[in-house]
Amino acid sequence: MGFWGIRNFENDYAWEWLEKVKQNPTEQFLLESILRVYQVREISDSQFIYQGLVAAELIAIKKGHFPKDFNEIQNVIPEIINKLTFIIEESFIWEVEKAILFCIGKEMEWYFKSDKEFIAVSGESPFSREMDDWIQYQLALIKRIKSP
Repeated sequence: MGFWGIRNFENDYAWEWLEKVKQNPTEQFLLESILRVYQVREISDSQFIYQGLVAAELIAIKKGHFPKDFNEIQNVIPEIINKLTFIIEESFIWEVEKAILFCIGKEMEWYFKSDKEFIAVSGESPFSREMDDWIQYQLALIKRIKSP
């Protein structure tokens, strides 16, 4: 699977999952995708993290809050958003926010676990600018979702 950036639509998992959403554009499908992130234990299941984050992106877009990379996805997203006819309840927003925070925690766990030797040898934190930017992007997603 390929990644070409830090944003939630910048990976193959996102685009494959969007094809599934086109076939099943329901609140239930989005909620199941968001809640599936809690089942992720190993990095080999990381596609569920990225699918959950894209589901969260769709919720923010449905509310009228678009991501920075919207120009790259604007040909695909309106078709999906127009099919999402449910009303977004506050309890749903809370579940999405918790799931995003879980995703941040899981990604940080994997990141630091993989660079444990680097820390031991160099004494430096491997916390990269890219990881920091990714976390900030996810926190901005939470703000977009919580905005009226």
